[in-house]
Amino acid sequence: MVSLIDESRLALDPDTRTGVVPLAGTSDLGGGTESVVLGRDAAEVRDLKGRLSACIAGRARTEGA
Repeated sequence: MVSLIDESRLALDPDTRTGVVPLAGTSDLGGGTESVVLGRDAAEVRDLKGRLSACIAGRARTEGA
């Protein structure tokens, strides 16, 4: 997941303090990765979450999941 976030240019940008920060590779709720999405406002957070979801879906399609 970390590589996907980096490749997708979604990783936390220290200058703007916005982006995605992966926290854990597994979750108590099941498989997947927990992360924090930081944006300047709710619209930016929604945009980042949408872009992250699209990247995850794209990766799943290419890996045959």
